[in-house]
Amino acid sequence: MILHAIAQAGQAGSGSDHPGVDPSDPPERIPDGYFPGYEILGEIHRGGQGVVYRAVQLSTKRLVAVKLMHGGLAGGSAGRARFEREVEVLGRLHHPGIVKVHDSGVTTEGGIFYVMDYVAGEPLDGVIRRWRAQADTARRATTGSSISSRSAARSSTLGSGELDRRLELFAKVCEGVNAAHLRGVIHRDLKPANVRLDEDGEPVVVDFGLVKLTESYSSSAFASGPADAGPESGPDAPTLAPPDAPVMTATGQFVGSMPWSSPEQAEGAHDRVDTRSDVYSLGVILYQIVTSGRFPYAVIGTMRQVMQNILHTEPERPSSIDRAVNDEVETILLKALAKEPDRRYQSAGELARDIRRYLDGEPIEAKRDSGWYLLTKAARKHRVPAGFAAAMALLTVAFTVLLGFKYAEADGLRAVAESRATAEANARTQADIERRRAEENFEAVRDLARTFMFDFADEIEGLRGATTARGLVVDNAAEYLRRLTVQVERDADPSDDLLLDLAAAYDRLADLQAAAQDANRGETAGAVESLAAAAAIRADVLAGAPDRGDIWLDSGLGSLARARVEQRLGRYEEAIATGHAALDALERAEVLGADAGAVGTARADVSELLGDLHFRLAQSMSDPAEASASVDRAMLWFERAESWWGPRLTPGDERSGTAMAGLLYNRAQVVGQRALLTQRTDADDAALIASSALEHAFAASDAFAELRDEFPSSHDAARGLMYARLQEGLAWSLLARTQPDADKAESDTQSIAAYQRAHDTALTMAMDPADLDAQRALGVAMNRLGNALRSLGRLDESGMLYDELIAHRRGVHRADPVARHLRDLGIAVGKRAQIDQIRAEDAAGEERFALLALAAAGYGEVLRLFRELEASGVPAGREIAMTERVIAAIEAQLGAVSAEPASP
Repeated sequence: MILHAIAQAGQAGSGSDHPGVDPSDPPERIPDGYFPGYEILGEIHRGGQGVVYRAVQLSTKRLVAVKLMHGGLAGGSAGRARFEREVEVLGRLHHPGIVKVHDSGVTTEGGIFYVMDYVAGEPLDGVIRRWRAQADTARRATTGSSISSRSAARSSTLGSGELDRRLELFAKVCEGVNAAHLRGVIHRDLKPANVRLDEDGEPVVVDFGLVKLTESYSSSAFASGPADAGPESGPDAPTLAPPDAPVMTATGQFVGSMPWSSPEQAEGAHDRVDTRSDVYSLGVILYQIVTSGRFPYAVIGTMRQVMQNILHTEPERPSSIDRAVNDEVETILLKALAKEPDRRYQSAGELARDIRRYLDGEPIEAKRDSGWYLLTKAARKHRVPAGFAAAMALLTVAFTVLLGFKYAEADGLRAVAESRATAEANARTQADIERRRAEENFEAVRDLARTFMFDFADEIEGLRGATTARGLVVDNAAEYLRRLTVQVERDADPSDDLLLDLAAAYDRLADLQAAAQDANRGETAGAVESLAAAAAIRADVLAGAPDRGDIWLDSGLGSLARARVEQRLGRYEEAIATGHAALDALERAEVLGADAGAVGTARADVSELLGDLHFRLAQSMSDPAEASASVDRAMLWFERAESWWGPRLTPGDERSGTAMAGLLYNRAQVVGQRALLTQRTDADDAALIASSALEHAFAASDAFAELRDEFPSSHDAARGLMYARLQEGLAWSLLARTQPDADKAESDTQSIAAYQRAHDTALTMAMDPADLDAQRALGVAMNRLGNALRSLGRLDESGMLYDELIAHRRGVHRADPVARHLRDLGIAVGKRAQIDQIRAEDAAGEERFALLALAAAGYGEVLRLFRELEASGVPAGREIAMTERVIAAIEAQLGAVSAEPASP
């Protein structure tokens, strides 16, 4: 892990393992002759691998740089191999932009070193810091003037020609790196600190200590040691230093300097690190060069935060920082910083060539797809020929206009006559024009309504803080539909397709209103009205075309949509009746020749919905016989859905795979409910049914796991896997209830393990903090695991997990402050208070008093949260009354404990 890497780096820099000279000693303490043939003048740089000194080669009196490895010959085989490989690599690279190695050797104390050119100038990071200071000064001066701060943020701090000079410098850096790439050498640690400017201002790339050799060179003389030896790094690192501070170069899973690393380096994906990874690092350097020290995204924070920014955050456009950065430079820069390697420049040479093209006024490769761009660039480069051509074109146009004027004058009388003849025709067509314009306006509103209700609403669903935006979608969609309905009523004979589109839009609006009601917008009545409007429109269409199978199919789909909304509103009996109406319509559609595949899929969807509705009813029934009958009906409906999807299950088809995996999960739920009901009457049968529920849960987990492997980006597959594993945990728990005490422990252990696997799956899903649905799923998994631990008496573990759950749900509620999340937070706080209350039962004296006081405080917060919920318009009277009773009971217990005599 990264902490290990930091510790290792600290040990490496702590001094030599040999007696005598420590590499960290100042030059005056290094004895003469320590480096045979060289006199040390001063220290230049210190890093995790070694120290670089300025020295004089005694035989030639040449000023050189000497790099001494930490630890010498005892510094570890991996370190020595890497050091020796750096010597070997630099010795074979010959380019004015790459530091040159002249010699290597062993000190008198056994240390190993090599000798390279001394680059007298300053490092590029120092130059960039100076640019940054100048830019900040200029911006402060601009902000202090009459110009707005927003304009000042985009004002140019680059003087005339300064951008071109910086790009020229950067192109030379790229050419040096490309020389290494052509020899199969990937630097992997490119950053401004590893580029020095010599006395003439020419850049030289240094520090090849973390190079990787491409496959074609991996078995050559370059490969003198393991490329990636060392400990692993991880996300739980301490806070990174600011970009201007020294940045640790860790080895192992992560290699390089994090702020300049490519996404594949940040992930630790060594097999994907190639020349394009260096291109990305060069892109970050170029960003700093053109913005005077800015980074394309935040690089200060925890290792996890910085990694997330590198992997997912798109760079801020440099033109928004400095207006001197034009579209072409920005295009080059953003292509170098593409997250996917295939979209970047494929080598440093390609990047350098595009910079040169820009500086020479030629079209850059990144814009080859624009013909107008190529034309304007060619004209700008070849001004004299282009100017002559433009002049000729202007004369031609002028001559053509003159001829046209003469022709128009001669033809004037004839035009007047013709205009009179066409005036009557124009009058006749004006009505048609107005009608078409009205139709176009109608279609525009219609398209806008569909965009709001379908595309936009789906895009923002599940995003943190998006509930308010979805509420605005509901309000705007209702207004658009009102306009559409008025327009349709004015039309004497609207088409069936238009009416069915309007009905589908009302279905969608009802679904949005039901979702908004769930999030506390009070849209239940609106959802019911929208469903009624959709049903009325379809009834009118069917009355006019009772023999069209496609319209009956649409009617069946509309009833299915209605049933789903009724399910969301908790109206299960009504939803079951609507589901049967959908099946009747689909049967009529099939008889009338509607598309058989569409009818079958819709019938399977209705069957699955009816199965879920009967399962939910069974959970709410108090009569065991009625509940058992409802469970049986649920299983029959799920089997009907399976009879459609089973023969159509095809590898690579996510739709059929998700449907079958979901049905396996539904079966596991139903069988588990049957086991719960059977426990009341027959323990032996309950044990067999619980075992069957466990097998069904295993099958569902396996199916969703295969789907996740086949479709790694599928949110449905990951979410289904989490819930299937939660079902595994429940099935193990059910099995434990039916077993003798000797076997319960193993089943309980397996139950906790399954809940933990579900929690791990949810944690992976929730890596994206913007995915609200994933954050909710994580809360569900944490809650279920905490409940299981509490039921087994593992109160300390469940208490800590509930603490995490409370913090998690506070964050979700802050990002999306709606009733659902407020209620979830209140429940989590209540469960944590219950832990203290349970622990108080087994305590006495002061400890009992303290635990009861903690529980009372927790329930007090629960009461506050549910009163806030009630004040927002969401009924919470039952929860408030129950919490008040619990608080009263605890206060009575506190009074009793206080009245007890003190222990002697």
